[in-house]
Amino acid sequence: MIIGKLLQSFGHILAQIPRINPGVMQWKRLQRISYQQLVKKKMKKNKILALKKEIKDGIESGIAQVFVPIKHLEFIKSGKNVRRTKP
Repeated sequence: MIIGKLLQSFGHILAQIPRINPGVMQWKRLQRISYQQLVKKKMKKNKILALKKEIKDGIESGIAQVFVPIKHLEFIKSGKNVRRTKP
């Protein structure tokens, strides 16, 4: 996958095409992360809120390129998996 190659080479998502923008998907996932999950991952609340704002601002201003650090992507992925396993 193209996204996989980008993650390997840059350590962040580089979205070239606005209509297929991985940044938008990451932003939607970030909105669904609970405070308990943040605490569990020992991630400061203001840090994740800053990341949310950064992504949101990038999307609203119409910038096609949204950069998300790879450690946040891992965090987001693990948060998604936690939700998926619940009944």
